[in-house]
Amino acid sequence: MLLFRMQAATMAAAAAAVGVGVAASGAPAVAAGQRPAFTARPDRTVAPAGGVAGQARAGDTRPVVFVHGLHAGPGVWSSMKDKFEKDIAGDFPSARLHAFDYSDTTEDHIPDNAQRLSDWISAEQLGEVDVVSHSMGGLVARKAQEDGAQIRRIITLATPNHGTGCCWSPTTHPWKACQDMWRDTLIGTQSDFLTDLNVKAHITPDTVMTYAIGTSDGQVAADSVHLDGALNKTIEPKTSGGNCLDPSVHNSILGRDEVAADSMNFLRYGAVGVPKQSALRRSSTAT
Repeated sequence: MLLFRMQAATMAAAAAAVGVGVAASGAPAVAAGQRPAFTARPDRTVAPAGGVAGQARAGDTRPVVFVHGLHAGPGVWSSMKDKFEKDIAGDFPSARLHAFDYSDTTEDHIPDNAQRLSDWISAEQLGEVDVVSHSMGGLVARKAQEDGAQIRRIITLATPNHGTGCCWSPTTHPWKACQDMWRDTLIGTQSDFLTDLNVKAHITPDTVMTYAIGTSDGQVAADSVHLDGALNKTIEPKTSGGNCLDPSVHNSILGRDEVAADSMNFLRYGAVGVPKQSALRRSSTAT
């Protein structure tokens, strides 16, 4: 989803090579090594967006919307959606799952795509939704929620919530989205858009869950993914490598069983459904 330090003449060729930069009746058996999902329990309580603790919604049918990142499309969610549909509790049938497609406009400013997401939710008559997002898609979803979209919970996977060093030139980058996501890792500054978004955010462990890959996936550092007040998680990478030109590690989070299981349980129960994990301190100078 992210952008790269390169000469303008090579941008188009490089964009074609990047991962989330490009698109890429009986209970089913649980895959080897996969933690079974929680089944609905009437005694579970959560603090919903309104802030009042209440009973978990067994059989909740609230739509789940998947939001992809830069230079991607809804196809990147095929593995994650398959895991949701095969959930042992059967809480996420295909009719409940939706994917927002803004693949033609991902280079636009993030607020513009956030408005498109909000308009799409209204046009589809989805009502209040939950969002699972990857990379820049998390910023699109968070901005849409801030501007009034009916979004209850947001999961951001490898999202540069505090920017990425793979973006540069805050005012002249040819991709407007990158102007919104830049981060100077040397002096710790970030775009005005991100500063404003994070200042205005109303985040609780029951409304936002973030997921990072190790200390950095080569494109986004964990201290950029994690948000104050959110339920912050980190999963270790299965392979080494990853950089601004190689999104393989950055994209790998979309296929991880543990991430899918935690995501489903967070949508069911909020923070009480997901094992806690201490967030890394936001002090890394990585991307």
